[in-house]
Amino acid sequence: MLAAAFAGAIVANSVKGLSFLFSTVIIYFFTRLFSAVGILRTLFQKGKLSVQKEHFLMIVLTVIFYNLSMYFYFFSLKKISIVDASLLFNSAPLFVPFFAVSVQWGGVTK
Repeated sequence: MLAAAFAGAIVANSVKGLSFLFSTVIIYFFTRLFSAVGILRTLFQKGKLSVQKEHFLMIVLTVIFYNLSMYFYFFSLKKISIVDASLLFNSAPLFVPFFAVSVQWGGVTK
């Protein structure tokens, strides 16, 4: 847990430093490219794709929203201070119960 927090701090400082030289899109692209190379091994276990087909839509939605949140985090690192951007990014789990209740009241079921 401590190593993950340290790695996140290094990424945030790196993005903040690079944001003066490169656009947010370029920084985001290369960080996602390096992440994709690291995750390919876990996606293709035993020579086949290890994603469950019945949850494919949920996985796609998760990937879309994760990528949007990371892009906006990098964009906020460029525009505001590291402390404020990290605080906003790390407070996202506090809003999950509100969305879960709204989805439950909306009648969305499995």
